[in-house]
Amino acid sequence: MAHVEIGRTDDVQDSARALAALEHVRDGVALMRPVRDDAGAVVDFVYAYLNRRGGGVAGASTLLGRRLLDVLPEFPRALFEGLVAVLAGGEPLHTNVDAAEVYVGHDGIAGRFRLEASRIGDALLVVYADIGARASTSSLQERYGAVLEATSDWVSIADRDQNLVYVNAGGRQMVGIGLDEEIRGRRVGEFSPRWAREYVRRVALKVAREEGVWRGNLARLHRDGHEIPVSQVIVARTGEDGEVDFYATIARDMTGEHAAQDALRASEERFRVAFEQAPIGFALLDLDGRYLQINDAYCARCGARARS
Repeated sequence: MAHVEIGRTDDVQDSARALAALEHVRDGVALMRPVRDDAGAVVDFVYAYLNRRGGGVAGASTLLGRRLLDVLPEFPRALFEGLVAVLAGGEPLHTNVDAAEVYVGHDGIAGRFRLEASRIGDALLVVYADIGARASTSSLQERYGAVLEATSDWVSIADRDQNLVYVNAGGRQMVGIGLDEEIRGRRVGEFSPRWAREYVRRVALKVAREEGVWRGNLARLHRDGHEIPVSQVIVARTGEDGEVDFYATIARDMTGEHAAQDALRASEERFRVAFEQAPIGFALLDLDGRYLQINDAYCARCGARARS
């Protein structure tokens, strides 16, 4: 009896912003989980996620949860074996395919596609584009990777148990992780201070699971121990069974914004002290000439009383 492989799954993208980027890219994107027989051999794949383009053939709501060979019974055997090889730890697959050979029985689907498949955790990320429409562009892998790697924000994917399977270059730099350092299986909470980790556990994850997304202000923890204030988004992707498949987290470093706010508060405090303690009289008036504020020296000179 064949069964779906259960393990770390993953999807992609920059923002809630992460998933939004995938939903609207011009290329088809599908996340596929393996189906294994009792001996552990991969005998099929199940559609675990499709973006709008990826679900365009039959509709994402129709494909999700279905098996590849049930949807496409004439799927080329050599291509299927290539996907299995990628999952087994081989190099990413890059190939051109004839739509008529893949989508046998689906009228109106023609042309050639550039297909690329990479292993993401225990699943396959398959990206494909119409060669005719995109002939002048760079490879899918470069375009796809650029979406995640070009941002300085933290972008991560964690499985349902909060084990990391991916952190982008910007996120690694934010907390001092080496670009080649292995992070798979490490807990996403390792890179948050304790108070933020507890808040996520008690509040943020619950909201994300119930509403799909949580937004708020927390902090990341740099390897040297200092906290980094962040504006954070957590997206919980759930399957048809209502269980969480994976979490996507996006965090923007707010250090600059906080420094500007601190500087403004400090400037306001210096002005307040200078205004109140100045040896000469000061008064603030509105555009109609009404007093808004006067200092003690002004009161002493004019015989008035300051009002708070």
